[in-house]
Amino acid sequence: MRRILGLDLGSHAIKAVELRQTLRGVEVGQLRSVTVHEAAADDAESPSLPQQLQRFAALYRLPAEYVVAALPGDRVTTRRLALPFRERRRLAQAVPFELEGQMPFALEDVMVDWDVVRDEGSRAEVIALAAPRAEVGRQLETLREAGLEPRTLEAEGLALANLAALFPQPGTKLYVDMGHRKTTLTLCAGGKALAMRTIPIAGRALTQAVAQERRLVWNEAEGVKCDEGIQSCAAAHFVMDRLGREIMRTLGGFESALAGQAPLEELTLLGGSARLHGMDELLAERVGLPVVRMTFPRGEAGSALVAGGDPLLFSNALALALRGTLRATTRMNLRREEFAYRVDL
Repeated sequence: MRRILGLDLGSHAIKAVELRQTLRGVEVGQLRSVTVHEAAADDAESPSLPQQLQRFAALYRLPAEYVVAALPGDRVTTRRLALPFRERRRLAQAVPFELEGQMPFALEDVMVDWDVVRDEGSRAEVIALAAPRAEVGRQLETLREAGLEPRTLEAEGLALANLAALFPQPGTKLYVDMGHRKTTLTLCAGGKALAMRTIPIAGRALTQAVAQERRLVWNEAEGVKCDEGIQSCAAAHFVMDRLGREIMRTLGGFESALAGQAPLEELTLLGGSARLHGMDELLAERVGLPVVRMTFPRGEAGSALVAGGDPLLFSNALALALRGTLRATTRMNLRREEFAYRVDL
């Protein structure tokens, strides 16, 4: 039996999902979360993120032998590329150079990976991912220091395609992952992530709006936001207007990725800020499409997940854990070259 830990390192909370890969299939172990406390620069006793991770893992006896984590969406660059051939060897040679002309980094300063999302005849379309080597190194060092070194380092958002491995995800899906610091949009169809973009507008911006309008300190504003919602806060509605415009602009940019796919009929909302009262309705008013909150379907696996935690919080960690199973649908991994995972023999 393989015990797999999907670890979602949010800026506000850490979420973990343990799955067990057996000969019979995938079983749900546990779903756990803990609030992140920012280490104060002038407080030597304030725990660092690795220390918090270490305590979290020890408290719940989380498995460390097979960890899957992700780099935040705003730390990576993604592009969709159309190439006049489909052989993987040629694609592997061409993708980095095609990508280099579309990003503000030198090729030697980034880690690159890619996956085929469509091939027709002699042509292929790929989604390519680039992440600064420094960012990859920092994330790995944090996890290594916590004793949770990952075998796979995915890209946040793109990993959500793995949800199709456990639950049917028919049609075309736009996942709107609204967290504390950012909102990540991921377009998926047929178990593939077709496009992804991160917007720096989310729960923190809403808390700032409540604090400014009502003249509250941060903790008071956060409490008002969570307890009462944001319907009565005009400043928070302006934040939602900005987010809605960015989502619509993103959908326009995803037009080529949507070509040939089933029509996008609704948005699927997840993330910590998706739990705010009326958030689905507020977003639907601004994008002109129905917005539904993420749910885990009924069935043995779904029932175990629902019993363990809120689907809005744990979808990313679940998708990462699924990446470590035999059912994984994504293949990208930033642990390459000097960052390749090595097993001590």
